Amino acid sequence: MYQHMADEDYGENEIGFDRMLAITDGAFAFAMTLLALNLSTPNLLNLSESELPKTLLNEIPQFAFYVESFFIVWFIGLVTTAPYVS
Repeated sequence: MYQHMADEDYGENEIGFDRMLAITDGAFAFAMTLLALNLSTPNLLNLSESELPKTLLNEIPQFAFYVESFFIVWFIGLVTTAPYVS
């Protein structure tokens, strides 16, 4: 359905196909990096053994949000570039 065009098929003033894919991949890599930088660990040093499970259970929504966001960004990146990669 889509035809891959090499950089040589474009004029000097147009962005080549491979360069456009590289820019797209870079944008999605940046989004994934921002997700990873947003991760934080709970302070577990001053907790007793009885408080530890409760504290870890309270972190599940944040972890689930991270996993969901990761797969959404990954899927969008896959859908965006898959038709053009042979």
